[in-house]
Amino acid sequence: MSVDKHAVHRRSGWWTAAMPAVLAAVALSLSACGSSSSGGSSGGASGGSSTVAGTSAGSDPSGGSSSAAVSQANAAIQKALAVPTKIQETESVGRQSGKLIYNVSCNLAIVGCGEISGEVGDAVKALGDKFARCNAGATATQAQSCFTNAVNAHAAAIVVNDVPEIGSGSGYRQAQSAHIPIVGAFSGNNLKGVPGQVTQAAENAPQLEAKLLADYVIAKSGGKAHVLYISENQDNDGVLRGKSFLAEMKKCTTCQVTTVLTNQNTQTTSAPPQITAALQKDQSINWVIGNQDTVSALAVTAIDQVGRQSSIEVGGMDADPQNIQYIKQGRVQVVDATVGQGEVAYAAVWAAGRVIAGQKVPLATPVNIWLIDKSNVSSVPKSGVFFGPTNYQSQFGALFK
Repeated sequence: MSVDKHAVHRRSGWWTAAMPAVLAAVALSLSACGSSSSGGSSGGASGGSSTVAGTSAGSDPSGGSSSAAVSQANAAIQKALAVPTKIQETESVGRQSGKLIYNVSCNLAIVGCGEISGEVGDAVKALGDKFARCNAGATATQAQSCFTNAVNAHAAAIVVNDVPEIGSGSGYRQAQSAHIPIVGAFSGNNLKGVPGQVTQAAENAPQLEAKLLADYVIAKSGGKAHVLYISENQDNDGVLRGKSFLAEMKKCTTCQVTTVLTNQNTQTTSAPPQITAALQKDQSINWVIGNQDTVSALAVTAIDQVGRQSSIEVGGMDADPQNIQYIKQGRVQVVDATVGQGEVAYAAVWAAGRVIAGQKVPLATPVNIWLIDKSNVSSVPKSGVFFGPTNYQSQFGALFK
C-alpha cells in the first residue's frame, strides 16, 4: 500500500505510517489476558448521569493519599507515549497461494470499519491469497448471513473485524461446523470458548486503551480528577472500554467519576445536550473522557459553548484526525489512545495465513498500542492518521515469503 493512498484515507481512529527515528521504539504489546464479551451498560442512564467511582476530588476518606496510584499511572503512560517502530510478529507464514480468506466486516458505513476491511484485503493480496468480504451491518441477521456466505464460498479462513460472537446469530457456529478457522481483529470476544475462533489480533485493545486513558488522567491530575465519562452500551468494545476505565479509576481514592450513557447510533444529536447538562450541573468536573472520538469531539464543542475551555481537559479513543488536530491546536482535547488499524489487519491476516498453512498461532496475536498527547503529536503526519509502525506492510511482507 502506498503512502499516497494512506494520505487520502480518513480512518476512524488511526495515523499514517511515517514516524521519525528520534522517538524511542518502545511499545506496549497487547497481552494474552482474557476479555469479557458480556453486554450491559458501562454506567449511568440514557439522558442522565451517575457517580460510579472514587470519592470527591481532592479528598480521601481513608486519610491516605493517591500518591501510589499517581506514581504507577505515570510509569504506565510514559511507556505508552513512546511510538512503536516494529511489528510484534517475527515468525514467517507458509504461503499457500490461491486460498480464499473471507472478511466479515463491521458496518462498512462506519469509516473505521471500511478502512480496516480494506487493509485486510491489502494484506491478503500481499500474502498471495484471494480476498472477499461481506458487510455485517448493524444486525445479527445480516452478520449471520455473512458467515453463511463465507461457508458457501468454501473459505479457507474467516477474518472478522469488530464483529463479536454476541450479535452474530449462529455465524460463528456455522463456521465451526464447516471447520473454517476464525481470526478476530479487535473483535472483543473472549479468547477462549468462542466457536471456531483460533486467535485475535488486538484482543484486549479496548480495555487497554481505556486503562491507559485512566492512568493518564490520574497521573496528569495528580490524583485530583473529577471525570465525566461518556459511555455507551450498543457496541461490545464500548462496553469493555467503560468497564476497564472505571476499574482503573477506582485505584485513585482522591478521584471521582461521573458517567453519562449515550446512544452510539444517535449520539451526534443526543449526546451534546447530555454532556452540556452534566457540565452545567457540576462545576467541579475537570476532565471529560469519551468512549470513542466522535463523542469526544462533541464534548470539545460542548465545553466551548459553556465557556469552560480553561478548566476542563478532554481525552478520547481511536485517534480520529479531527481529534488529533484538537491536540495539535491545544483546543481542550489533550490525549488520545489508539492502535494502528493497518497493523491490526495485517496481524490478523498473518495469523490466518499461518493457520491455513497448519502452523501454530498464539491465542492473542499481539499488536502495538500507544498514547498521543502534546509531547508526540507533532510527529503525526499531516493526514492525521496512523496505520501502524513505519513500513509495517513491508515488515509483514518479509514474513509472507
